[in-house]
Amino acid sequence: MDRFRGCMLGLAAGDALGMPVEGLTKDQIRECLGEVRDMVAPDQDHFHCGLGPGQYTDDTEQTLLLAETIIEAGFFDVERFTAKLMDWGRCWTMDPSLNRGVGWTSKTAIQDLLRDRPWQEAGLPTPTCGSAMRTAPIGLVYHCNLDLVSMYAANRAFPPTARTLRGPGRSLWPLASPSLFSGLPP
Repeated sequence: MDRFRGCMLGLAAGDALGMPVEGLTKDQIRECLGEVRDMVAPDQDHFHCGLGPGQYTDDTEQTLLLAETIIEAGFFDVERFTAKLMDWGRCWTMDPSLNRGVGWTSKTAIQDLLRDRPWQEAGLPTPTCGSAMRTAPIGLVYHCNLDLVSMYAANRAFPPTARTLRGPGRSLWPLASPSLFSGLPP
């Protein structure tokens, strides 16, 4: 349980640390901030400008929704997870102050889901690592079955970005988290 908590806390802390530079290239980050070693606020023209130093983004919120889904169902239930994403999307759609910087890909997918589009077809076919960033709970829960973790990652069973990430990189994070959980070298 300590490793699960540690992974989730590390994920949220890393999200908060990277929040002000999300979407920037390495060169843009160097030019604006140099090395990011402290929790800082994003620039006023950044899409996370409503967040302050040390605040996590929608990526952590979606990770927590996935973890809640697994806890409630006892397994990864994509339909339940989709319903949670839709409820979450309704909240920040009705009250924009609850939007923690939802990116274009996730926002489009959530809007598609709210228009009754199936989760497998929701979103834009754009390259992103968003869904990979949110899959830690899958790797943690199924750490004893790497084939199952890999299958979930390969099948893109992670709304709201089911249509976006392509290639072998989509399996790296969900496969890395069980290694960390088990104490194996990544």
